[in-house]
Amino acid sequence: MNAAVKPIHWPMSQFPVINDELVIGEFPLSRLAARVGATPFYAYDRKLLSDRIALLRRHLPGEVHLHYAMKANPMPAVVQHFVNLVDGIDVASVREMMVALDAGVNPGNISFAGPGKGEAEIARAIAAGIIINMESERELEAAIAAGRRLGFTPRVAVRVNPDFELKGSSMKMGGGAKQFGVDAERMPEAKTKLPQARIVIELGRYLVGEAGVYVCRVLDRKISRGQVFLVTDGGMHHHLSATGNFGQIIRKNYPVAVGNRMHGDEREIASVVGPLCTPLDLLGDKSELARAEIGDLIV
Repeated sequence: MNAAVKPIHWPMSQFPVINDELVIGEFPLSRLAARVGATPFYAYDRKLLSDRIALLRRHLPGEVHLHYAMKANPMPAVVQHFVNLVDGIDVASVREMMVALDAGVNPGNISFAGPGKGEAEIARAIAAGIIINMESERELEAAIAAGRRLGFTPRVAVRVNPDFELKGSSMKMGGGAKQFGVDAERMPEAKTKLPQARIVIELGRYLVGEAGVYVCRVLDRKISRGQVFLVTDGGMHHHLSATGNFGQIIRKNYPVAVGNRMHGDEREIASVVGPLCTPLDLLGDKSELARAEIGDLIV
């Protein structure tokens, strides 16, 4: 078959289109959906994950350690793919810790961050031999006590909340009064130049966000007072951020397309909604799409 491969309009250009259908990891979307067996589902292209890591390795100094922040995507298959590509995994819960350990990550290369760690969580992390990022004096005391009970020396790092703030950042996790880390002024004054310090970059969505798609199926096509609605089996219960209900001040459409009709002979303006009984379940608001029918796949 001499099918032409066309790029999709930005920002989905990382995925090719063959015979008007999105291709993910060398699988046409309809075949991938048949292989999965049901919708909705998330699908990730392993090559895109590897390519993003390779890009960083080419441009970062060799002494910089690259960690994957699993809170961006704890899918076990994604974590397993990263095991031999990154220098460590950062987790934010015991469940994420177990996913990392089950994936074969060396415990010494796992760090556990996040405020409000319970005594049981801290004890499990110590027993596993991972590094715990201390977010408060209370957590440090709990780690010391757990280490004594278990007969293990805790591996800990103190997360420092600096006394300056990055003004241009929209999501600030450091500087000023924060639930994250120990305030810098509460830390002992440094007396050396930290000869054992190392630079670690913890990246999450930058590594995985553009490497995958969320796929749902059109259950109904209806027109209400001239507006087309594509009702799907996916929605805010799977992809809260796409619906604008994850703290966004101004809702903007995520990239959305009819995955098995990427270009389509007929185009229209349609809104993609989920099945939940709330107007908040909106995946795409008045988007230009190929005309979709019941059974088509929305990505």
